[in-house]
Amino acid sequence: MAIAQADYRRMLQGLLPPGAAWPRDEDAVLTALLDGWAEEFARADARAGDLIEEADPRTAGELLPEWELDFGLAGEGTDAERRAAIVAAMNAQGGVSVAYFLGLAAAAGVTITISTYLPFQVGRSTVGEALYHGTWRFTWLVSGPAATPAELQAELEALFVKLKPSHTAVTFDWSA
Repeated sequence: MAIAQADYRRMLQGLLPPGAAWPRDEDAVLTALLDGWAEEFARADARAGDLIEEADPRTAGELLPEWELDFGLAGEGTDAERRAAIVAAMNAQGGVSVAYFLGLAAAAGVTITISTYLPFQVGRSTVGEALYHGTWRFTWLVSGPAATPAELQAELEALFVKLKPSHTAVTFDWSA
C-alpha cells in the first residue's frame, strides 16, 4: 500500500532540527516546500507499487507488450485474453519427445506422424533397413495430411523449428 503525501510530509518534518528556524505550520514556506517533495515521494511510491503489479502477468497492464515479447506472443485479443496467453506460455512444460510434438499438432487440429532416422548398426539393424549415415540420427520428419491449410502448415513448421532440440534438424512433408 502506498504511503500518502501527508505521511511523507510528516516524515520529512520529523527529520528537521528543532527550533523556530524550521517552522512546521501549515502556512509556512518550508511546509510548502516539503509538500512538493512529499508529493513526489508519494508518486514514486505509488509507481513502485504499480511495478509490483506489473511483475505478475496475471495483473500486468502497462507491461503486457513486454511480457508478450518475452514469450513470442502476437498480442492479440482483449487484455484478459492476452494475460491468459502469457500465463499459458509460462506454464507450458515443453518437451523433446515425439509425444509432445504430436500433442502440439493435435491441439492445432492436425494429425501428424514423426519419423526418426537411425544409422545402420551391425547387430541391431536388420537386412533391408535404410543405410543412413551418422548425421541422420539428429534428423526427424514430420508428415501431415495434404489437406492441411497452408497457413496452418507454416504455423506448425515455425513452432516446431522454434521448439525442437537445438542439435536436431526437422523436415516436413505435407503430402500424406
